Amino acid sequence: MWLDVLMRVYPQAWRERYEDEYRAMLEQCDLSLADWLDMLVSACETRLLDTRGYLMRDLLNRVTGVLVVLSGVLMMSAFFIPDESTAEFFFAVGPLLSLAMIPAMHRVLSIHRPQWSGAVTAIGVTSILLLIVTFALGAMAILPDTSLMLISFSAMVILGVWLVSVNGLAISTGTIPSVLGAIGVAIGVAWIIVMSVSLWTSLLDVQLYQYPALMTLQSMSILMLLGGYMLWAISTGILFISGNVSRKLQVSYG
Repeated sequence: MWLDVLMRVYPQAWRERYEDEYRAMLEQCDLSLADWLDMLVSACETRLLDTRGYLMRDLLNRVTGVLVVLSGVLMMSAFFIPDESTAEFFFAVGPLLSLAMIPAMHRVLSIHRPQWSGAVTAIGVTSILLLIVTFALGAMAILPDTSLMLISFSAMVILGVWLVSVNGLAISTGTIPSVLGAIGVAIGVAWIIVMSVSLWTSLLDVQLYQYPALMTLQSMSILMLLGGYMLWAISTGILFISGNVSRKLQVSYG
């Protein structure tokens, strides 16, 4: 009876992994009261660490949700701000806040598809590192503007690849609603098109109006990107803030 009580103190994930072996070992021992008290303290410590770990993951998820919602709100607000410099600032800062989704999505997806999640996260981290390198090199004025532009646009294209990959993986694992994931894939594709075309026109110094079909594709991609991103960011952020993602994590972790 006392062994059953002791086992119930440990978190479920620990019991599933160690309970049988632990029981078999204890059944062969002549335990004193001090031994029972020591094991009880150890069980309580394990339970506490497990609870604190869940609370920390839940807090990180909710903070991430706030940042992503703020990202979408800033992008939306930029359309209604008459001051052009402030609007441009909101457009620049908005997407940067959503970078918090890279580690957040990895926490969720790594439970279901650890290898795929690691690969997708590596794509997102690569884009962040390239942006940091661009900023550092630009501040030191080491490379010419053309090289800096090539690195920064490459980082943006890679970020679009991350958006497509992470939302596709999230759909396959049921992490987020399929409709929301599909929007994420669409804005990822639109992001890649916009950044690739912008890079091409900048490097070759050509005017986009000279290519009507390409200009139409670019315009449609921009509309999809702006409208879809705000919807995706706010909806995904609310999903994280609500605790729905944390509850799924808790079920998976046990």
